[in-house]
Amino acid sequence: MKALLYYTIFFDEMTDIATVSEMIVYIRFLEDGMSRSVFLSVFPLQGGDNL
Repeated sequence: MKALLYYTIFFDEMTDIATVSEMIVYIRFLEDGMSRSVFLSVFPLQGGDNL
């Protein structure tokens, strides 16, 4: 990522049918003039009490 001039980090929350909430993290950047999106991580969310 140090070589990238511009990039965006996306966070997307999803809740499955069992009401388990997870956060997906991915990055979007330009490489050779083309937009690329790369998955970074997914992790469970611990309730919303701290929001």
